[in-house]
Amino acid sequence: MKMTRLIAAMLAIMTLLTLSVFAVEFVPSIERKECPELVEHDGDDLLIVTPLSDAIDETKDIHEDIENNLISAYEELGDKDWQDLVEGFAEKWDEFTGGAPITNAVISDIFDARFTSELGADLPEGKTVTFKVKIQGITTDDTFMIIYKEKGTDMWKVLEYTIDENNVITITATSMSAFAVVLDNEADPAGDHDDGPQTGVEKNFAPAIIAAVVFAVIAALCIGMIAKRKKA
Repeated sequence: MKMTRLIAAMLAIMTLLTLSVFAVEFVPSIERKECPELVEHDGDDLLIVTPLSDAIDETKDIHEDIENNLISAYEELGDKDWQDLVEGFAEKWDEFTGGAPITNAVISDIFDARFTSELGADLPEGKTVTFKVKIQGITTDDTFMIIYKEKGTDMWKVLEYTIDENNVITITATSMSAFAVVLDNEADPAGDHDDGPQTGVEKNFAPAIIAAVVFAVIAALCIGMIAKRKKA
């Protein structure tokens, strides 16, 4: 019975310690990324683009709905599994990256975009808006997806986009809310983007290392107990 309990404890500890290895990873500087540069957009109304950094910075005065959307997006993208987060993520990721491992995916940017006349509302049903932005550190050399959260729902969706030779990204959206860039970090494992320091992926190997040590210790204890039983 003692042996059974030890093995069960070993498996439980390893599971808990290694769960975070598979969590969604952020580029560490995401909290400090500059606002995407708005190049142009449909319509005559003013389009406001707000980065996550403005929602985190308490000195910034931004609309409450925008702040809540950005903070909520940041928490959701960090806490939930991809399969629960984005509709058809695995298939879309495979399509966009040509089969890159999902573990390559990192969130490089989170921003909010909406018209001034609709700060607390969404686009009318059936309406779309196209806007063009340049996102700090994102170029034609990168492989990435853009996802957005439809206002009033719990799901994120993948957007189609184009990027030209000047790194201008054209986005057509059916909902003006939170947007995020999901970057394939394999092409830039050291984080060598031109967007300042600490922009690479901060890999968290500590849980896996701890789990391996715990496994080795408990395995040694089990072997010792078995040896003692045989001697007895």
